[in-house]
Amino acid sequence: MVTVCLRGFSLILLGRRRSGKSSVGNMILDKQEFQSNVKTATCSSGKAQLPRWSVTVVDTPGWSLFGLANPETVREELVRGPYLCPRRSKIVFVLAIPLDSFKEKNRMTVEKYLSVLGDDVWNRTVVLFTYGDILRGRTIDSYIDEKGEPLRWVLNRCGDRYRVFDTKTRDKSQVNALMEMEKLFFSHSA
Repeated sequence: MVTVCLRGFSLILLGRRRSGKSSVGNMILDKQEFQSNVKTATCSSGKAQLPRWSVTVVDTPGWSLFGLANPETVREELVRGPYLCPRRSKIVFVLAIPLDSFKEKNRMTVEKYLSVLGDDVWNRTVVLFTYGDILRGRTIDSYIDEKGEPLRWVLNRCGDRYRVFDTKTRDKSQVNALMEMEKLFFSHSA
């Protein structure tokens, strides 16, 4: 989730297991706050002072398409995530989608899990394509076209707000671009 305001903002990271959420959280915070090589079982949060903002990042358990995660526990933790954010913090949900296969089953799973966060969740969600190195010179637009309607549906629901993260690099410009996107997002909403 990403929240931007004068006092700071919060980002709640959502996505399936092994989507790179924890690595993204560590990149944003510029420290090893979350364990990226172990299954996230419960929500946890970290805070950092960035050059222009104070940020809280909440890492959530990932869901599974293959029954490897308890769906009820994941839903309960997703609902708990916003409670780890500072009071009156504007919240943005960051939906981590790995640049690999994305089919109708993935779309339905995303819809099912995000629905527990309320009808307004889509207005406050940004898609973050992770493992950006997989593009290997292709554009993100060609990838989106290739994946077709299921991915297009998710992007449309999110207002076509998306970024690409290469989780194998420590390039801080990716974090800066995400934060600038969130700042603009909140300057034009509510």
